[in-house]
Amino acid sequence: MWRIKMGTKRHRRAPKLSLEGRELDLTQKLALESDRGCVLVAAAAMDGAVDLLLRHFLEKTSHSDNDNEMAEYISFLMDREPLPPLGNFGVRIRLCRVLGLFPLNTYEHLKTLSSLRNIFAHIGQPVELTPQDVSRFTDPSQWPAKVKKFHRDVKRICRSVRKDSDSRRFSEPRFLFMTICVALHYEMFTHFTGALALDHVEQMIREMDGLE
Repeated sequence: MWRIKMGTKRHRRAPKLSLEGRELDLTQKLALESDRGCVLVAAAAMDGAVDLLLRHFLEKTSHSDNDNEMAEYISFLMDREPLPPLGNFGVRIRLCRVLGLFPLNTYEHLKTLSSLRNIFAHIGQPVELTPQDVSRFTDPSQWPAKVKKFHRDVKRICRSVRKDSDSRRFSEPRFLFMTICVALHYEMFTHFTGALALDHVEQMIREMDGLE
């Protein structure tokens, strides 16, 4: 009598996500938005990150012995109503670049994102991301390996968060835009070159978590 050996069906395990922490959270938020909402939410996330980075730098590099005095000055620069001197996103990213808090390519990408946000915010009809919009950023063929992994993860997360057919209708420019924004967010805390000590990065992230 022949015996047939019954094997168990093996499921291929999905590769581990490269995205984690704040970048994972940002991707999930962007996945729930329309193309317009995606641009606006991404810009707001970068705005918040730049604000915190600059604020933290000013606090940590102050040479005054009077913490309350410095806090008052920083509040004047960043928070004064109705128009603080450093309240504009474009002003803040230029100042961060002057202080060496991030490299030139990050500055250029943030400037491009700011311009795209202004366009999308003032169009009165439904709007979608196009290849021309994404081409204003870095050529994907020039991305480092880690960012290419981010792109793969962005697609997986979109399909996970939006389990209906909407995720299948996401265009490649939309996926590319989300990847660019997630990579920018990642660079904000890992690739800056200024005088901000690396051991402050974790504290900055914890402070951002506390603001939510």
